[in-house]
Amino acid sequence: MGSKGSAPVETKREVVQTNLPDYVRPYFERLLQRTEAESQRDYEPYGGQRLTDPSTDLLSSEQRVRDIASTGIPGIDDATGAVGTGLDLISQGVGKYGVGERLVGEGSEVARGTLGDIGKAATRTEQAFGFDPYQFSDARQFTGAERDRYMSPYLEGVLDVQKRRAREDYLKSLPQQSATAIGAGAFGGSREGVQRAEAQSDYLDRVGDIEATGRQQAFDRASQLFEADRRAEMGLDQTRAAERRQAEQLGLGAAQQLSGLGQARLGVGQALGGFGGQMAGFGQGIAGLGGQFAGVGSRLADLGARARAGDIESARLLESIGKSQMARDQASLDMGYQDFLRQQGVPAERLGLFSSVLRGIPVQPSRTTAQYQASNPFKDILGTGIAALGAYKGMGY
Repeated sequence: MGSKGSAPVETKREVVQTNLPDYVRPYFERLLQRTEAESQRDYEPYGGQRLTDPSTDLLSSEQRVRDIASTGIPGIDDATGAVGTGLDLISQGVGKYGVGERLVGEGSEVARGTLGDIGKAATRTEQAFGFDPYQFSDARQFTGAERDRYMSPYLEGVLDVQKRRAREDYLKSLPQQSATAIGAGAFGGSREGVQRAEAQSDYLDRVGDIEATGRQQAFDRASQLFEADRRAEMGLDQTRAAERRQAEQLGLGAAQQLSGLGQARLGVGQALGGFGGQMAGFGQGIAGLGGQFAGVGSRLADLGARARAGDIESARLLESIGKSQMARDQASLDMGYQDFLRQQGVPAERLGLFSSVLRGIPVQPSRTTAQYQASNPFKDILGTGIAALGAYKGMGY
């Protein structure tokens, strides 16, 4: 070997080559040339449209959805107003119905009070007309128990004292009569007996007079007391009768006044009850009207919801039509792109076909061994090319 830049020095070298037959060499060379040219070709981008534009129907459906979302449900405001009006009317009806019930209750209370007043008046009238001015006294007689009640309880004691004194006087007179008889010499005689009999008779008469007079005086006194009490009671009865007659007149007047007041209150109660019934009916009518308004509002809301559902369904149909149009357009664009790809792959397909044909040819390479001493750059390059061709074939081309 020589130094760099000096002339090659002959050196004995041995090279072993695998050679293709001459009849296939041109084909492999053209294959290599075409492969090299194909590999050096610039990338050609696809100049067509890859994605389709949104269809008119799809854009219209999207705009319709935006309009639906921004405008709300058709008629919902009217429906809400109708429902609100209905609820207000129902509230007013309930209030008026309550007032009516209260007035009916007040009328019933007044009527019950009136019936009570009329009952009181009837009771007072019965009491007035049922009065008996002689019901306080009876025709008492001064006999039996009434007489004994008015007799003095000390009568027997007074009579006993008087009768005892009469006996004492009688017993005191007996010795004097005996002394007189002795003085006259008639003691024990008939004359003395007559005197004693007269004295005893006088004693008995005196006792009888005491008994009769005392009892007669007691009877007269009791009779006077009884008569005085009876007259006092009769006077009290008359006073009571006069008072009762006055009470009768007052009772009748009060009964009449209470009856008139009761009738007036009854009329007021009936009027209040009638007005309460009218108010209750008016309240029920307003409540019914409110229910009708609420029903109208509900129907309007239902119609609005149905209209909204119809709009949404129309938007969906437009969207479906638009997507169908876009699908067809996209299929056409995809077909063009696939055609472009196939066109771009035709050279490579042809090279592959050419290579597969060459690989199918039965080739028996020859081996050549050469020895040379001088170094020849051209021969080196040629050997390298042949080696590359062998490697190319070994890779399946």
